[in-house]
Amino acid sequence: MLSIALLACLAAPGAAAPGAREPQPQPLTPAMSAGVVRLGALTLQLELGRWTVGELDRLIRAARATNADPGERIAYLVERFRGTPFEYESLSPPPPAGTLRVRLDRFGCTGFVIAMLALGGARDFEEFAGNLARIRYWRAAPGALDSDPATGNILDFAWEVFVDSAVGQGFATNVTAEIARGTPLTRFAARFTARRRGLSYDPDERLVVSRVHPGRVVIAQMLAQPDFARLDRSRIRTGDVLLFSRVDPRLPPGEELLIGHAAIAINIGGEIYMVHATRDYVWRPTAGRDSPPIATGIYYGDPRREQLGVAPATAWTPDRRGQELRRDGVVYHGYDRSQLRPVHDYMLGAHFHGVMVLRPTDRSSRRL
Repeated sequence: MLSIALLACLAAPGAAAPGAREPQPQPLTPAMSAGVVRLGALTLQLELGRWTVGELDRLIRAARATNADPGERIAYLVERFRGTPFEYESLSPPPPAGTLRVRLDRFGCTGFVIAMLALGGARDFEEFAGNLARIRYWRAAPGALDSDPATGNILDFAWEVFVDSAVGQGFATNVTAEIARGTPLTRFAARFTARRRGLSYDPDERLVVSRVHPGRVVIAQMLAQPDFARLDRSRIRTGDVLLFSRVDPRLPPGEELLIGHAAIAINIGGEIYMVHATRDYVWRPTAGRDSPPIATGIYYGDPRREQLGVAPATAWTPDRRGQELRRDGVVYHGYDRSQLRPVHDYMLGAHFHGVMVLRPTDRSSRRL
């Protein structure tokens, strides 16, 4: 059972206003889905949406009881989060220093995969929270988590989150070379420089700094898209993590992010598909005001364009009316939800030059 005795509830999510008094602790029940709580040495800011602490604890236990394989366990969990809305976490203010945001009510693409790794490697809610802290923060003590992207210890560069942290701590292993076998890997390189987020990602355009490789060139061995399209992809397993790069390996190292997207692989008959968190939409040409939602229930302008959120990657809609939408300088694409899209074709269409494959592992983890 969840260690309720270790928890104490504080206030609603978000930092207190300047000059405001700190809220007084309150008792926590398993029915809680929002608020600031104490869990052992961790302070958590819960943003669980439709989930409660108790429901998540039961989900984690059920996933482990029914799936001995870590990848199958993650696939089980992914199914329970389909239709979760998309939103960049950077659009929300960072939680107060010393606080871990536990956000499951909406995801960016990397936040979704981080959450699945943390859930899949846990035995209960308490361990899930500890996993999130280990993966997301660079060598930080539980009480010293700092989410300021410029001065804190939160990991913002996807390479550092997944490779330096998750692989480095045993949550996953890099199996790209194993997948490739006789297919040569390609050298991808990028310089990890400080950068400011754009307005579409962060209303405050905060500065983001590398924690592990500041100012240095990082080199990765990946499968280039043409090679990935030709090799035997059946060696990729359901539940594997796919890390995509738009870096052009033919050019000298630049400042393009080394990892630009993350997803969970699904092996169907030896072909590889994927589930990811996306801001794009399912095109529903006959949907009207009274049509029930089939994805997130969030619409772009009218009921025909429903945000996909956590969903399988599918083919572009053949209906020209629904293929693209521009709003506030952002381009959204329309998809036919009934037509799954193989990863090699997705990479080509989305202009990803390379991919790495990580395999979730069972690690014996201590509790924070």
